[in-house]
Formats: sequence, C-alpha cells, structure tokens
Amino acid sequence: MLDDIKRALLGDKEAAKRLTDAGMLVPCWRCGVDAEIEELHTGGKPLYAVVCKKHHCGAYGCAHQSKIDAISYWNTRTPILSESELKKLEENT
Repeated sequence: MLDDIKRALLGDKEAAKRLTDAGMLVPCWRCGVDAEIEELHTGGKPLYAVVCKKHHCGAYGCAHQSKIDAISYWNTRTPILSESELKKLEENT
C-alpha cells in the first residue's frame, strides 16, 4: 500500500495536502534527503522556504510569507501518473 509520502511524490495533490496540513515535508526532489523549513530574514517580515538538509544539493523552495505556504509549495509535485494508473499501482502493492 502506498503511503501519503509516496502518493505525494507521484503527484497526488490530496496526499500532499494531508501532509501539509500535518506539517510534514516530503523528501528532497533532487537527492531524496529529508527537508527542513528555514526562516529567511530580509530586513522586513520573515519569509519561509523549505530546503534540502543536504544544502549542497541545491534544492530550495520559493520564499513564502507563511510556513504553511512554503510547506504546501514544497510538497506539491507535478503528477507523474494518472488517477487510474495510481489506482492500478495501489492495487498491485
């Protein structure tokens, strides 16, 4: 059975939303390492971005005004499979 992290990585937007609502981050899209949220100080209000814990891999999410928006952006991936393909994969695991 596919968990929400695997489903989100395959582009399931509902799974990504569940993870975001729980404050969880999917792994780095470049190297697969865990991610973390950073607070950016730009002289005004702080901004937030999610980055790979392995900073030298270069994966960095866009800056957002809230942590939840930064997490949502990071967790949302382009769908790789159609809904029917995802269901078929689910049935075979």
